[in-house]
Amino acid sequence: MSKLKSALIRLAHAHPELRGDLLPLLAPGGSLQKTAITKDTEDFTTWAIMRDDRINPNEAEKFLEKLGLKRRDYDPNAPKQPSKRGQPLLKGERVEVKAQENSNPLNVDVCKQFDKQDGYVTDVGSDFVVVDFRGPRGGLGRFEGSNGTGKKNGLYRYTDPLENAPTRKMIEVVYISDKDKPKSKNNLRIVQEYVEEGLQKGESRSSQYYSGLPRSMGKGKDGTFFFAMMSQQRGGYRAFNPQKGQLLYIGQLNQRPGAWKGEFAALQAKAGEGEE
Repeated sequence: MSKLKSALIRLAHAHPELRGDLLPLLAPGGSLQKTAITKDTEDFTTWAIMRDDRINPNEAEKFLEKLGLKRRDYDPNAPKQPSKRGQPLLKGERVEVKAQENSNPLNVDVCKQFDKQDGYVTDVGSDFVVVDFRGPRGGLGRFEGSNGTGKKNGLYRYTDPLENAPTRKMIEVVYISDKDKPKSKNNLRIVQEYVEEGLQKGESRSSQYYSGLPRSMGKGKDGTFFFAMMSQQRGGYRAFNPQKGQLLYIGQLNQRPGAWKGEFAALQAKAGEGEE
């Protein structure tokens, strides 16, 4: 067993709150990823972790505002919105496809094609709904059998109206959650070295990388800032809190800083010098 692996095990034992995220890294070929990512993205994630340039809530908010996302803070005194359950869908409403919930044989293919994606209703009839999906597998989908939501067509609504929806630009994030956030610089270095060691062995260690469509941002019930996306890697809704965790990178997908590869090479060289 390597010294780094032993140190990481001790770190997990010393901080029970970290175990849920640290222990999967110790499994053979361990990774929290549900879908494969490229070696370039693994290097990019390691670069973001090694440089440790943390992004504060204000910086994250400004970036997301440029993408069209509007801040919505939790308000305990806000009147509750009337339930739309059982109501017909209207043009402009936001919906999500849940293939496993669909019971209509006419929608098997379209639900499979757009499963777990969200889009906006563009046309509604008495027995069909047309949805415009603008994500990575975008396009128009026609869902038969109902103009509502549920098992009859496999569609489920969101509450965000069209005018408040973000522009459909994908983002990528490197984030260490509050659950696995090391308690000191020394602990952070242990995790950084373990990630780097895994990459040298050809193992995927980029459990801190996320990409997807931004969905919301604002202050939650506890008064701290958060933002959320639909994650490609893990599927479903994923929230990030820069005040609790460590937000090490946020940017538009396919628009990474031009200097990152040079900086990564320099960091690797520096790390190599320190090992001698």
